[in-house]
Amino acid sequence: MGLKILKFQTLIAPVLSVLTALAVLSALIFGALLASTPAYAQTDIGDIIEEIFKPEKLPVPDTGEPDPYKFGRIDNIPVEIHYEAGENGLPADALLIVSAYAPAPPNIRRSSPLLLGETRLLMSDLTSPLRIIIAAPSAVTQELVYARIEARIIDGEDHTILSLKSPGRYEGYDAPILELTSVDQTPPLITNPAAELKVETVRGKVRINGKTPKFKGSNLVVRLTEDGLAGGNSQTVSGEMRQILNGKTTPFAFDFERVIDPARAGTPLALEVWIEDWAGRKTHVTPAPIPFTGPKTRYRIRLDAIGPQIRSKMPKLPKAKFPKTKPPKTKSPEAKHPKIKKVQPKEKPKLKSQPVRQEVSGKAKFNAFKGLPRGSVLIAVLERGSRKRPKLLAQTRVQLDGLSGDIEFKINTKKVDFSAKLTPAVLRVRVEDKDGKLFFSNPGGTRLAQGFTIVTLKTSPNY
Repeated sequence: MGLKILKFQTLIAPVLSVLTALAVLSALIFGALLASTPAYAQTDIGDIIEEIFKPEKLPVPDTGEPDPYKFGRIDNIPVEIHYEAGENGLPADALLIVSAYAPAPPNIRRSSPLLLGETRLLMSDLTSPLRIIIAAPSAVTQELVYARIEARIIDGEDHTILSLKSPGRYEGYDAPILELTSVDQTPPLITNPAAELKVETVRGKVRINGKTPKFKGSNLVVRLTEDGLAGGNSQTVSGEMRQILNGKTTPFAFDFERVIDPARAGTPLALEVWIEDWAGRKTHVTPAPIPFTGPKTRYRIRLDAIGPQIRSKMPKLPKAKFPKTKPPKTKSPEAKHPKIKKVQPKEKPKLKSQPVRQEVSGKAKFNAFKGLPRGSVLIAVLERGSRKRPKLLAQTRVQLDGLSGDIEFKINTKKVDFSAKLTPAVLRVRVEDKDGKLFFSNPGGTRLAQGFTIVTLKTSPNY
């Protein structure tokens, strides 16, 4: 009997639950009908039930956890790595580094690729082939056409032991396959070890052509260089000596040591010698570089005043001719009316005063970045007058073989009048080869300045 009652209670419990739910539902529907206006009285009961149980009307429980859909998405870039570990395998601390880069934007100068993501993996107990992924932000990758993939394996001291010959490309479909090859870090065998550097001494004496001035505050510079050309600003100096000439007389002895580099043993060298004043301006130079023939030669070098300078011969003045006068004839005292004619000598002709001369100094600046051929010359001309018919005052020529940097020049001419009433004197400077082909010039000339004039030359289309 007790079992039957238990079974009856088991069967009646679900029925009571359903009846209770129907009663609650009926009460809700009846309350909604009472609260509604007459316009809604004819509404279907199914619509009312749907309105009550809409999903958005149900309250969302607050669990306190952040919404995962509020964060950015991550894309995974698959990569397949192939490598040869070798007979001894990889070191225990070997590390694989795989990086993904976005290509640099083509419309931005000096831009660099953008690192999207990088995976670092310890290679302990891993074998080839190895498939890994690189995490990258979806906001960037979805705008890319491809991503560049680079990979390498390093040891514990950050030395690369396996590298990639060329980077891979991931275009959003198949995983790129990267082949890592071994990097040989052993230095190449030296079959011909370089000979030891040697030192040799260069000696000689320097004399001055013509009258030797007093060199107060001047320096003698002797330099051994490669056989360079004028206009360049860089040259290899093999050795140099500088000495102060205060109180010294010619000949000036010099000696200095230079280091011999076996790798450049065949390079031709030349000696450049000059004297510069206290301000660093050259006053005496060699007409041309002296070829260097070795340390056994005792070099005998002569310097000329910088120029060359034009010295015009003084005009020969005609000798003054004075008329020969005869003594007057006097009559005897017995003559009644003696008449003595007095002959007065003519005045001596006045000698014409010679014009005062002066030196015009200047410096020509030009960039002969390709060098100049042998025999090239700088020509400086001093003129006055209109451009169509200028009057030549003086000129000078400077041979450029062996010279370098800015070229200084001096012109010996009559004293230049800088009066504002006169047409200004103009310097026209040009550089040409031995055949007269023009390389550099200052079109229109440069107005002469008192003291020192700097002339900047422009490149000719022939250069």
